[in-house]
Amino acid sequence: DLFDIVKAQDYIDNFYIEYTTPNCDYIDLDEEWRGYAYAHCPDGIYTYCWSELMANQFKFYIPTDGNQWIKTEGFNKDTEGKILINYGGSNEEFNKVLDQVIIDNPGNVLFITCNADEYLYSTFKDKAPVYYFRTINDLAACLNSCKMYIGYQSAPFAVACALDINRL
Repeated sequence: DLFDIVKAQDYIDNFYIEYTTPNCDYIDLDEEWRGYAYAHCPDGIYTYCWSELMANQFKFYIPTDGNQWIKTEGFNKDTEGKILINYGGSNEEFNKVLDQVIIDNPGNVLFITCNADEYLYSTFKDKAPVYYFRTINDLAACLNSCKMYIGYQSAPFAVACALDINRL
């Protein structure tokens, strides 16, 4: 599934998936990468997207036509124009913001996940209906069609950043 998305990018000449154990040290995101991210947002407001931070940290090129680095033709009529949420609800202040988003956009907010338990234990399960995606391609199509994505750092958020859609 991921292979199809990466292979479809016009700036990728060659791509393969290595099925062996890497012979290198692991990347400590807390020390190396998150430290870099926090150093660039001392007031708590990020001025870079995750794609820019990763490109700078690991020295890879991002196309100059915006911050979108994954293009997809995928479209999902069920998420078209909707605000998509993938957030468990652990921050009370952020919960108030999301509650207001749901109130202000009746019928236009969906909780997206591929995991039924994630929705079941979410504080938003009784406030917004759920939409289940099954693959990375499905997720990309959902996000490519939506008005905005709201969530914490997760796979859906990473794909939203790669697509450079409106997100919080």
